Amino acid sequence: MDVEPTTKHTLQGRELIEYLIEKTANSTNAVLIEREDRRNRRSTILFSIITFIGISGLVGAARLFIDHAVQQRTSEFQNEMVRNSEQLERRIASMHLESQALQKLLTDQIEALTKGIERQVKQQVAEEASRGLLTLKHREQYHALKQFVEEIEQQVAENEFPENLLTAAVDTANQLADADEISSEPLFQPMIEKLVDLLVRSDRVKDINRVEQATRTTCVRSKRIALDLTDHYGQLIISSPYPVEQLNAEFEALTRYARASRELKYPEKSIMWELFVEYKRNRYSKSPTTDEIVEMVYSLNAADLRNFCYHVFLNSHPLHWMNTPDHEGQMLAKLVANLLGDYPELRSTVEAQIATPELRAIVEEVVTTKQERQKRLAENQPKTETPEATEIPNTAREPDGDENELRR
Repeated sequence: MDVEPTTKHTLQGRELIEYLIEKTANSTNAVLIEREDRRNRRSTILFSIITFIGISGLVGAARLFIDHAVQQRTSEFQNEMVRNSEQLERRIASMHLESQALQKLLTDQIEALTKGIERQVKQQVAEEASRGLLTLKHREQYHALKQFVEEIEQQVAENEFPENLLTAAVDTANQLADADEISSEPLFQPMIEKLVDLLVRSDRVKDINRVEQATRTTCVRSKRIALDLTDHYGQLIISSPYPVEQLNAEFEALTRYARASRELKYPEKSIMWELFVEYKRNRYSKSPTTDEIVEMVYSLNAADLRNFCYHVFLNSHPLHWMNTPDHEGQMLAKLVANLLGDYPELRSTVEAQIATPELRAIVEEVVTTKQERQKRLAENQPKTETPEATEIPNTAREPDGDENELRR
C-alpha cells in the first residue's frame, strides 16, 4: 500500500525542483486545455448558427449588401448625372446666349455693311451723275466759247472791237479751268490761241492773267501762246516803274513762258527777254550776267540769230509794232538804245542781220508801216479800230501754220 505524500514529507534538493517543474507544467497545460475548450465551444456555436440560418441566408445577406452597394453607387451616378445635366443645360443656355449675341452682331455688321454699300453706291451714282452734268455743262461752255471766238474774229475782220464778246469769252474760258476732257479737244487750243492773241493785242492784262491761269496747261504747250505771253510779260516788266525784284508774279510768268519758248525751239525769244530784264535789274547798265547772256546770243544758229536781231529791231522803236506809241513802247525803245550803246558789237550784229536779204523785205514793210503811222499821228487822226491781220509779224521765220503776232 502506497503511502500518499503529505506535508509531512519534506522535499529537498532535486526532488523539490522536479516537483516544482511538474506542478508548473501541469498548471500551464490546464490553462491551454481550457483555452482550446473555449475556442472549440465558439466554433461549435458559430457552426450551429450557420447550420441554423443556412447557406441561403448568407447568400441573401451578401445579395443585400451588394444591392445596397449598387443602389448607393447608382444614386451617386444619378446625382453625378444630374449635376452634369445641370452643367450641360447651363452650358447650352450660355451657348444659346452667345449664339444670339453673335447673330445680333453679324446682323448689325451685315446691316452696317449693307448701308455702307448702299451709301457708297448712292455716292458713286451721285458723283457719276454730277460728273455727267458737269461734263454736259463743260460741253455747253465749250461750244459757247467756240461761238464767241468765231464772232470775235468776225467783228475784228469788220474793224470792230468786240468788247462784250471778249468779256464773255474770258469768263467762259475761266469756267473751263478744271475741264480736262475739254482741254484735250482738237479745237480747244486754237480757240485759246486766238483769244490770247486778241487780249495781248488789246493789252487787257487782267483778262490775260485769268485765261492764263485757267488754261495754263494749254498755254505752255502752244507755240503761239508761249511766244505771245513771253512778249507780254516781258513788256510788263520793262515798262513797269517798279524794280524787277518787286514784280514777282510777272517775273514768274515770264520765266514760265520763256522756258516754254525755249522748249518749243524758240530760244532767241527767251534769251532776248532774259537780257532785257537783267539789263533793267542792273539799272540799265552792263553786268556779268548781261555779258554772259550776250555771249549766248552768238551761240545761236543762223536762223535763231536772225530772228533775235529782228525782235531787237522791232523793240527799238514803238511805231515798229504799235499803232499809237505809249509808255510801254517808249521804255522798250529806251532800253534797247542803251543796251546797244553798251554793247557795240551786238549793235553791229543787229544792223548786219537787218541788212540781209532774208530780213530786208520784212524790215522795209516795217519801215513803211512806221512812216504811215507817223503821218497819221502828224495829221492827228489816230485810228481806234482793231489792227488788221496784215499787221507786222512778230517773227522773222517762215510761218508754219498760223503766224505768231503781237500787235496793238
